[in-house]
Amino acid sequence: MTLVRPLVRAVALLLLAASAATAQSITREGPEKPAIKLEYAKRAASDAEYSRFWQDALSQIPAAVLDGAKVPSEIYATSVKFPNGRTLTFTMLAAPAMCGSQDCAERILEDGRLIYAGQVCTNVEGHFVSTDADTFVACGRPYAIPPKR
Repeated sequence: MTLVRPLVRAVALLLLAASAATAQSITREGPEKPAIKLEYAKRAASDAEYSRFWQDALSQIPAAVLDGAKVPSEIYATSVKFPNGRTLTFTMLAAPAMCGSQDCAERILEDGRLIYAGQVCTNVEGHFVSTDADTFVACGRPYAIPPKR
């Protein structure tokens, strides 16, 4: 019995270390790449600074839906400057009319220009980007980021 506890602790530590290592790397058709966890800030959908990313979508949602929803409409956003000189803005609109049961609308912008739009998982704790600005990962699913034009 005394041997079991140290063995269980050792296995638990190994599993914890393995999951942390996986979270810091991205695989997309090739070797793993180092990754950055996206640290979004969250604001109400009415916030002037953040709503500019979503004006077209927000204008299509009736005010009664935005204001009267059981779940408030929110915008998540963060910008990342990469070693190669690129700066990308990642933003997700969490609004009743824009989300499915497990996904919401995500956009990636570069120099104010939309370069990616799609539906991704709502768990922002699982959002990462490769350090070469090549791949965005949401909850383990990779999405290619278009190269800089």
